[in-house]
Amino acid sequence: MRHVLAMLLLGITLSACSGSSSSLRDQFFASPPDTGLAGQSVAVAAAQNGDYVSAARIYAALLGAGRETPALWAGYAEALFRLEAYPEALGAYDRLAVLTEKGCTARIGQGKTSLRLKQPSVAVLHFQGCIGREPENRAALAGLAVAHDMAGKPDQSAPLYQRLLESRPDDIQILNNYGVSLLLAGRLKEAITRLSQIAFGPASTRRVRQNLALAYALNGDSGAAFNIGLLDLGAEEATANLKYYELLRSMKSNVALRAFLFAGEGPKT
Repeated sequence: MRHVLAMLLLGITLSACSGSSSSLRDQFFASPPDTGLAGQSVAVAAAQNGDYVSAARIYAALLGAGRETPALWAGYAEALFRLEAYPEALGAYDRLAVLTEKGCTARIGQGKTSLRLKQPSVAVLHFQGCIGREPENRAALAGLAVAHDMAGKPDQSAPLYQRLLESRPDDIQILNNYGVSLLLAGRLKEAITRLSQIAFGPASTRRVRQNLALAYALNGDSGAAFNIGLLDLGAEEATANLKYYELLRSMKSNVALRAFLFAGEGPKT
């Protein structure tokens, strides 16, 4: 069952992928579309409309026709990422990194894809590589913070979140991630305070509210956790979530909590 507690990794929202990711590139080449000058514009438009399958097919055809440019590899890699074809996306970002040694686009792509592949230590290296060139790159700083949290090192992510919030204190994605990071650090009251500040405003999301519900449950306030759950869920689903949260609390395991938050599986929402 999909849950809403996974952290907002770089603010990315993934689309569902149909078919096996391992055969995506073969599918794209099976019926290559226009490889002329208009092809790239069509691919960009398709991606902007959320049609990543068509975008990836066009990019693959253009690359297969010998039109190898950084822009094509970047578009192809991002389309594959959105399709959740992470190994193929990483390969495309690796090729982009060869073509653009001094840029950050490839390194951020490598980093966020490594996170999806549950390789936080690898992601750290990629994000740090970008930050070495662009110290204030928000995507790289945010990604590095999440990588540290995923690796069980929230003490290293906290300064990054604080740094990001200094320049943009109303960034709800960073505020949410920081709240979850505080959960992982066992700083439950601080997590509740942080998440409460953003859980009920017009820019809030169900994810933020359910993270707050989890924080209350882990802190032993089942009533508050249940009531917040009811803001987005039916009574049966809110009850099921609460039982799951209470199980996590009884386990007293940071490893289990991290696995829950980052696995992409959990209570139904």
